[in-house]
Order: sequence, then C-alpha cells, then structure tokens
Amino acid sequence: MNQFLNQIDDRITRAQQFQYPEFTDFLDLHQLSLYRNTYKTITTDIIALESKVFADDERRMLGFFPKTFLEYMDTNILELFPVCVIQVRMFDTAQILFNHRDLLGALLAQGIDRRLLGDMLFNDSSAFFACHERIHQMLLDDLILIGSHRVTCSLFKDWDYLATLRPKTKATSTTIPSLRLDNVLKAMLNISRADCQQYILRGMVRVNQEEVTKRHFIINEKDIISVRGRGKYKVETIGNASKKGRIWITTLQYI
Repeated sequence: MNQFLNQIDDRITRAQQFQYPEFTDFLDLHQLSLYRNTYKTITTDIIALESKVFADDERRMLGFFPKTFLEYMDTNILELFPVCVIQVRMFDTAQILFNHRDLLGALLAQGIDRRLLGDMLFNDSSAFFACHERIHQMLLDDLILIGSHRVTCSLFKDWDYLATLRPKTKATSTTIPSLRLDNVLKAMLNISRADCQQYILRGMVRVNQEEVTKRHFIINEKDIISVRGRGKYKVETIGNASKKGRIWITTLQYI
C-alpha cells in the first residue's frame, strides 16, 4: 500500500515540478478506492482526473494535470490520456465466438503486463478493450488469434459510443437480513450460508478485487464481488428495510 501511495505522490510532484501531465497505469478497483479515500484533496494547482472509457469501467488510469495545461485544451479529456481502444472482430463471421476470458488470455499470452490493459466489453459483433498507447501498435500487428479463432483488430476512436457500452448482466432483487458478506453471497449464489462461509474462509471471495476472509464484512452499494468458480456480481442498489426489518438489494450478475 505504501509503495502504491508513494508512486501517486511522485506523479503529483512531477506534474507540479514540470508543469506537464503525469499518468498512472490502469488501476484496479482496490487501488482506485485506496486513492480516492487517501487523496480527497490535493494541491490546488493540480487537477486529478480518471480515464473513464466505458459506461461502467472498473480499470482506469489516473491523470494529474497542471491547471495551466488544461486551460489551453479544447478536446475530449480522453484524448489527453495515453489510452487507446482496440476493436476486435472475427475474421470470417459476424458473430463473436470468444469471451472475456479468451480475450484476456490471448493478450497475456503476448507478454502484456495486466497494468497496461483496461476493461474489455462486447457488443453483438465486436469486442473492445482499452490499453496503454505504447502497446497498441504491437497488438494491432500481432493479435491475430484468440484461441483457435482468427480475428482482425483496428483502432476505435468513437469515444461517445464507447461511453454507452456496459457489461451484459442479469438483475435480481431480493431481501436480506443484513449487509454482511455471507448474507449477500447467500442471496446472490442461492446457496446455504454455511457454503458461503466456506467460500469466504478459503479466500475464494474478492470485494472490489481485494480478498476478504471475514464473513461479517459489510457490503456497500456498487461493490463488485467475485467468487472463484462462481462468477462476478455487482451490488447495484441497496434499498430501504421492509416492515420485517429485511433490506432490499438488487444485484447484477455478469454474464
């Protein structure tokens, strides 16, 4: 944690010293949460922005911009980040025949550091993923197979369209006695609380990409919960308590 915060401090200092933007690599939910909670305010001559590419992306870069630098910019803020988006399509068919895991596996097989990759989203005919600009040309040239499927890649710059893309999800609403992690898992997975506790104690549950091993951990709205072997979920809304004291929640299962 200290190393990560020291890196943030260093980028802020460099942005001040050289009066030029400084950027992180793509950060995960845990890192973003740590940053947001630690740096509620920063020096008045630096503006901190996040690279929000998709409608609900989880992995973002941080950019630290001198105010004087932004005063002369008249462009989409994403154009200032070292972020590219690559569109991936099947070579010989309109239907996408691979999934998120296949795409990520193909990218990591190229020797790409995960920190240089952002979110990956799909529509009916294409996959889109964000990456650091310094690796985009290599991927355009070399990413020709995902599994056994031949693909074509191209640079995609319609930021307005990308901002509308969301992961495909299935919504479920129910009530739970409390917002403890084991209660939320029981509702999401439709299994016994004892089984939920085993998932937690075995280190198989991550909340916002941080491993949680305490069953009484309190879940908040918009938390992302991943269970090894059971998928990924989001606590979309937490409502009011019912007359019997149970709490309404709506969860989204990523599909």
